[in-house]
Amino acid sequence: FDASAGARSAKAVRDFALEHVPNAVHNLRRREQAAALHAQECTRGWGVCLVLLTAKFETSPMIKALAHRYKGKVDHAEVRGSNAALNKYYGVHDSAELPQILAVCGGAGDVVASVRYDGEHRADAIGEWLRSFEKPSERRRACEAAAREGQQRRRGSVDAARALLEEVAGADDKQLR
Repeated sequence: FDASAGARSAKAVRDFALEHVPNAVHNLRRREQAAALHAQECTRGWGVCLVLLTAKFETSPMIKALAHRYKGKVDHAEVRGSNAALNKYYGVHDSAELPQILAVCGGAGDVVASVRYDGEHRADAIGEWLRSFEKPSERRRACEAAAREGQQRRRGSVDAARALLEEVAGADDKQLR
């Protein structure tokens, strides 16, 4: 920070500091990147990754700070700018639901088991929630419950699609007669 280069207002110092905070947050843009994150980074450390789904295009200082604080324990990623395809991949179908914070359980495959954070968007509160994944037994229980929920949601979607197809097929049969 070059003090001789201008005003030393609190805002100028804050802006300078925020510009120079290291950014260890993965910027997810495609489904393939997300799948690679789950299979690799999310299996290390505590076995989960924090994923922020946001409508913003800049990484928040809070997420940068959390990524630094939990480096080696929990990898951090974000889906920026209301990326509809990835938001849907993570189970968020409406941009009005953003921002969302998820703990994504590590593992290979296309099935995403994630635990949604419902608390205040403050670093200390999110950090406390993240620490609940430190114990393998707690993490396993939370991830298994999230996987069961996801399977039920997908099964419900498949059943609804089948019913709709049967209804359409029935209507087509009537038109053919």
